[in-house]
This record gives sequence, C-alpha cells and structure tokens, in this order.
Amino acid sequence: MSDIEIARAASKKPIQEIAAKIGISNEHILPYGHDKAKVSEAFIKSLSNEKDGHLILVTAINPTPAGEGKTTTTVGLGDGLNAIGKKAAVCIREASLGPCFGMKGGAAGGGYAQYASCPEEQAIPTPEGISLTNSASLPEVFATCWLNLFHEANMQENDIVLLHAGASGIGTAAIQLCNLFNCKSFVTASTHEKISYCIKLGAENGSLRSNKPFDDVKNWAPDGVDIILDPVGGSYFQDNLNVLSIEGRLLLIGLMGGTKSEINLGQVLMKRQKIIGSTIRARSSIVKGKVMNDLLEKVWPHFKSKKIKPIIYKTMSIENANQAHEIMEKDENIGKLVLEIN
Repeated sequence: MSDIEIARAASKKPIQEIAAKIGISNEHILPYGHDKAKVSEAFIKSLSNEKDGHLILVTAINPTPAGEGKTTTTVGLGDGLNAIGKKAAVCIREASLGPCFGMKGGAAGGGYAQYASCPEEQAIPTPEGISLTNSASLPEVFATCWLNLFHEANMQENDIVLLHAGASGIGTAAIQLCNLFNCKSFVTASTHEKISYCIKLGAENGSLRSNKPFDDVKNWAPDGVDIILDPVGGSYFQDNLNVLSIEGRLLLIGLMGGTKSEINLGQVLMKRQKIIGSTIRARSSIVKGKVMNDLLEKVWPHFKSKKIKPIIYKTMSIENANQAHEIMEKDENIGKLVLEIN
C-alpha cells in the first residue's frame, strides 16, 4: 500500500478520546471538527506547578522507504517512548509552534494558528486592494513559484514552462507569473473544467493527466520545454526528461507520484539537463526574506492593476477544516482554500 492509502485506511479516533489519554478533560478541549482541537488557556495555566516535560522537534529529514521522513520518525519515536513506559504524545504538523512564512501560516508551520510569529523579513504587506482574508492565499504559492521559477530555474522572457497540477494554488500562481514575465505556460490537470480555467487564466494549452499528456506536450513544444514545475515526482520523472529541452530545468517540488523512478543518465548528460530538488520550508530566513522582498517589489504592484489576482476556490470557517481537507482529497478545488477565523 502507498503512504496515502495507509493514511486513508486508518480509523480516526475522536479528539476527546485522545485528549483523555493524556489527561485533558472535555471542558478544556475546544473542538475544530471531529479530530482536531485546541487546548484551553486555563488548562495550560493549571500545569504551571507540574514538573516540566520534554519537547522533541523532528524536522528537515529526507523521505524514508517507509514514507515521509519527519512523519515516520515522529510517529516511530512516539511509539518507542510509549513502549518503554514513557508518557508521550505525538503532534504532526503542529499548529502554532515556530515562525510562519508570510501570513497566517506557511513554509515553517502555523497553518491552523490564530497567532504566529515570524522573522520580520519573512512578512509581507497585503497587496493594495486585496482583503486580509484573500491575501492569506498569496504568500506561500507566489513565494514557492518565485523561488523556483526565478531563483532556481532563472526563468527568462519567452521561456516555455510546463506546469503539472496547473489548477492548484501553485499552478494558478505560476500561470500568472509566466504571463506577467512574457513566458508561455502549458498545464496538465485532472478535468476538462480545470484545463479550461487554466487557459482562460493565461495558459497556452492543457492536457488531461489521464490522457497521455506528454504526447500533447511534444506537439506543443517540439524542441522541448525550458522549465518543468513538478509536484508529482516518481511516476512522471522520465517522461519529464523526455519533453525537457537542451539545457532545460526540471524543478521537483513534490512527490505525489512516488519517490522512485528509473532515469536515462545519458539523456541528462547529452542534453545538459538540470534536475533541481526544491523545498521552501527548510530555507534560511535570508533566502525567504529575499523572496518576499522580490515579490513586494516585482509582483505585488500588479495586484492593484489587476494583471494578477488571488485564485480562491472557497473561503470557509476554520471550524469546517475537515470539509476543506475533503475537498482537496477529492481534487475538486481550483486554486486555494482559505480557512477564516471568525
């Protein structure tokens, strides 16, 4: 079974039951759906005279054969500590610890936090004419695209760019950046509706991911594409290289299609292709600050002129976070889902 199949097969327990096991009563639980909750301030204060426990942070670990590195290591560590008689609780993607990238959470955690701190250089003002709520959809997707397209791939005018998952938050941001800087973009997506939306947004053309999309790419760009922004990974890897131009750049930003693939190294060598693995969360504050400053100077002014815009599928109350995750799991959304704290 794949990681996602294992996760979906798991039976979730009510958050109250989990809280009870670590000594938190229902009166101190503030539920956000079935399996998420915040702990009351009163409970935190009640622990002031208790002996301090230990906080172990697991971060910046490469994926393992069993799955994502941080997740498998964290769960394994928790199970191991409990097995030897220690009282341990595991928190995956903790909500309010550590700095956030941009606004309302992002590349260093904080996505479900009501309050989060971050280094000053990682913050960015809301664009003129865009509400704070809608602005929450912008920093992470545009920062990811800017870092990869410009810092890593050195995108130049007239470059041809292939965007997998073109209707995603990152995909729709990348389409707009390609338009803004006079580059052509092509997309793959899961439905005709999504492809039509991407074309209206500015993509040259698109192909269903289930319908031999790389054959279409070869027809669109016979000499190959200059840049590929790929969140899929393993299952697309060699096909990506086959449609990549001489001195083309493949940016690997996700592994939804697995972590393993065969590779024709001769092709990479002869065509001088560049394969770039890229994540944004583990970058230094200096790098993140440079990205945010670039966005502020070179991209943010275009929101006022409406050359670019936030692409938001739906804004929902944070109390309906589970529904938002279901929408993403069903691959229904075009652009971002925003969770609002009322």
